[in-house]
Amino acid sequence: MRNARFERLLSDAGIALDRDLQGLGEWVLEVANVRIASRDKHMITWDWQRLPRGGDVLEWMKSRPRANPEGILDSFLALTDATPFQVLRFIQRYGPLEYCRHGSKLSHCDHHAKPQSAEAYRTWSRVAEATLNLAASLYSGRASDTHAWEELAGFDADVADIHTYYGGRKSRVVTSQVVTDQVNWWLDVGGSHQLFSWYPPDRPTIGWRDDQHVFGAIARQMAHAIVRAPMLATCAECGSVFPTKRRPAAGRRSWCPSCGKKAADRQAQRDRRAKKTTKPRKKTTRRRTKK
Repeated sequence: MRNARFERLLSDAGIALDRDLQGLGEWVLEVANVRIASRDKHMITWDWQRLPRGGDVLEWMKSRPRANPEGILDSFLALTDATPFQVLRFIQRYGPLEYCRHGSKLSHCDHHAKPQSAEAYRTWSRVAEATLNLAASLYSGRASDTHAWEELAGFDADVADIHTYYGGRKSRVVTSQVVTDQVNWWLDVGGSHQLFSWYPPDRPTIGWRDDQHVFGAIARQMAHAIVRAPMLATCAECGSVFPTKRRPAAGRRSWCPSCGKKAADRQAQRDRRAKKTTKPRKKTTRRRTKK
């Protein structure tokens, strides 16, 4: 299972998001009794918990559990090969992804998709991971990941046309444009926009507001992680994207802090075994001794 611990690795490297970039903070969880659907074990469903007609908004909000956006990108990227139960845990913690029953953004028809399939979450997670992998290739100066292009091409028809037209000859300009379009698409689906606020005696601030909490939080953390990362690399062991202080040398593998030296030692052993099996054996001749 590939687990791209992108946000946690940024934090370990001392690259923290600014406080005002976290948007308006927590949001109210409007779901309860999240469960695996009885008819299809690959679907997750829940019960909506809406404000009762004529009820007090503030009292209702105080009584409901809240979702904290901290680490949501890390949790979302861990769903690339998730089981339905792991998707269920994500929905319990943050709420369901806001998309309509046609698979488009919620403003398309205003009918929130319910129940939702685990495969949909795996697909969206792989798309986010592929976008970050392309960003990593731009930072490192290496050739972009073919698997990442194929993942995005299967999701976006425009990327599929670019992938077919350029093949393996994609320039940095082409790759950066695709990353830009993908991140902007996520921000659009999340309905993310800047918001001015001023509550004296505090100073006025410019933060973010998301029309769709879950999509918006993922999109903002993805955008800021890419913008603020000094250098990105892809781990040769688990495939996760992580920040590094120096540009990875061309042709050399990189390992994230989680995999570290143990993964590098395992790869070195595999390389040595491969050399032994491919190295031609020298013919040895025995010298005759005079009697």
